Amino acid sequence: MAILTREAAFKAFVVTNSMAMILSTCAVLIYFASDDYGDKTELLHRYSLALVF
Repeated sequence: MAILTREAAFKAFVVTNSMAMILSTCAVLIYFASDDYGDKTELLHRYSLALVF
């Protein structure tokens, strides 16, 4: 069990660390998904959809 669970700075760290993990995972998935497309318009469409989420 973490000792600093009641500290506000620790809670902020946990939230930002979780957001960083989610965003980096999304970036890797977008990178691998965009590797298949030769058509740039389809790729831009996928990027615009990814920005919504």
